[in-house]
Amino acid sequence: MLLIRRRPAAPLLVGIPLLAVAASLALVIRVDPADPPFQGLDDWWAGVADGSRASAWWWPAEFFNLLGSPIGLIVPIALAGFVFWYGRWRTAVFMGVCYIAVQAVNSGLKAFADRPRPEDGLVAVHGASFPSGHSARMAVLVFVIGMFLVPLARRRRWWAIGAVLAAAMMWARTWQHAHWLTDVAGGACVGLGVALLLWFALSPWVLRDEAPSGRHSRPDDTMRIPRITA
Repeated sequence: MLLIRRRPAAPLLVGIPLLAVAASLALVIRVDPADPPFQGLDDWWAGVADGSRASAWWWPAEFFNLLGSPIGLIVPIALAGFVFWYGRWRTAVFMGVCYIAVQAVNSGLKAFADRPRPEDGLVAVHGASFPSGHSARMAVLVFVIGMFLVPLARRRRWWAIGAVLAAAMMWARTWQHAHWLTDVAGGACVGLGVALLLWFALSPWVLRDEAPSGRHSRPDDTMRIPRITA
């Protein structure tokens, strides 16, 4: 039976509002994609985060650009392979489902909002501007690392680090003029919101990986990944 443990309510209570924010932004943009009501804020931030290929900040920004690109999928694939090797195949499946679901929701909102990109972009981009796929995938990466690879005692510290990483991705995408500020905010909402709702729905099943079985779950193992906790 799938429901073997009580589901925590917090992922649902946080995930739904995050997706509601992203959906609301998409609805507002849909009315006038070229000039939504918050375009003034986006224009202001575009002037503040004014990137240049000649700047020393180009390489940090380009690192995050690559991390969120198809090349960057090497990282979550390697993480999923790692946890699968240690006998947690449900965890690996959950990671894959998260990325697929986030991509599907993000692509749907892009097609619906159909917002134009900034005209002076410094990197190759594809599709509409809202929401940012890079920001959505970074949010998922922070979530899965925190939930499955960071010990519970250090998780609060990781969430702080993860917030900085997510903010850095959002900065990089706007600094390279690939997205507007509200695009990256919406993308982060999509990534974290979908991951939280999937965790609410599937955590009882994923937590079965805590059962003492699998090739690396013997008591005498010297290497083990942190225990999963809801």
